Amino acid sequence: MKVTVKPFLFIRDALGDQREIEVKLDSPATISDLLTTLRRDYGLPDEIPVGRGVFKLFDGNEVRNMVVLKNARSIKSLEGLETKLEDGAEIALFPPVVGG
Repeated sequence: MKVTVKPFLFIRDALGDQREIEVKLDSPATISDLLTTLRRDYGLPDEIPVGRGVFKLFDGNEVRNMVVLKNARSIKSLEGLETKLEDGAEIALFPPVVGG
């Protein structure tokens, strides 16, 4: 199966400034499988230097400081990291939004 990953802001920068990445996965697959593939095969780091600090995306296999959407819906409202993927799914990766 193929899914499209759309990284934003410094997550996009960490993935080589690509607006979209087509990722091939074995079926069945979950968000967890996709993130493992992005870390292993595409170089998605555990931490990203931002300004004077470090932005931690992962703590082991636990996702930190990253909003993951599947077809415009937060995986938190679905099945979290065990959300199932299907061919053609669109996954967006955002740092959490903050304002000031």
